Amino acid sequence: ASNQVEIKPKVSGEVLYVGVKNGQEVWAGNLIAQIDSGDAQKAVRDAETNLETAKLSYEKLVKPATTLEMLQAENALTQAQTNLEKSYDDGFNTVSNSFIDLPSVMSDLNSVLFGTTISQNGGQTNIAAYADMIKSYDDSVLRFKESAELKYAAARNAYDKSFLSYRATSRTSDSATIKSLAGETYNTAKTVADAAKSASDMLGFVKDKLTEKNLAIPSSLTTHQTTLSSASSKINSHLSSLLSVKNSISSCEYSIQEKTESLSVLKDGADAFDVRSAQISINQKEDALLDAKEKLSDYYVRAPFDGQI
Repeated sequence: ASNQVEIKPKVSGEVLYVGVKNGQEVWAGNLIAQIDSGDAQKAVRDAETNLETAKLSYEKLVKPATTLEMLQAENALTQAQTNLEKSYDDGFNTVSNSFIDLPSVMSDLNSVLFGTTISQNGGQTNIAAYADMIKSYDDSVLRFKESAELKYAAARNAYDKSFLSYRATSRTSDSATIKSLAGETYNTAKTVADAAKSASDMLGFVKDKLTEKNLAIPSSLTTHQTTLSSASSKINSHLSSLLSVKNSISSCEYSIQEKTESLSVLKDGADAFDVRSAQISINQKEDALLDAKEKLSDYYVRAPFDGQI
């Protein structure tokens, strides 16, 4: 013999077919044996599917926008702009409604804390009088008193600033001004709600201590608690509305950005980077298919040259 080779398959598995016998002459490429290739065939099918999917994605990406798609994108942008205008209008309405109740809430807070309905001689504020009722039993009431005073001061400053902003703004003001006013009013409402809670906490503490010591509870304390409860209910309702309108404005602004970008993409066509990325994906899927087919061929053992088995 001029050449001799021992043939071994490149893969392992169950032998399904042997097509030669000892001493048989064969020619280059003749099938000698076949190994079960079910998994390899599936890998080829999967690779073909992946390649087809990549090609479809590429075709969709580079396909020019239709007249209908352009019209739909333009309508979507117009609707988003309309929604934004409405959200600004709703924002101003919500702020206006808040300032219907905010003045009375601030007045109630001031009356409860710094009125002189409890003092016999009219010289002591209510908050000081309430603190004096129980500080000999528990001086931690002074911390409640200090907190209530500080938070009321913060609420008063925020309210005064927001009210000036509101007075300087109208329904015809620019969108940035209305958006800023809505945010400022929301923050003010939070500060006022915090002040009302702090005042209510103090009165609740005073009432608990008086009850604990079996002391008489002034009727004014119950009245003031009711006033604070009503104020908190009003401000919390406005807080919810203000937060909702703030989120609505932000959502509508984002929607316009999104719709504008979508329309721009339709007009300009696919981004060059995205097209290149899609082309690379196709190349990768083609390579994967070639690899799968090469592995599949390993399951078929063939004669490398003419000769005798």
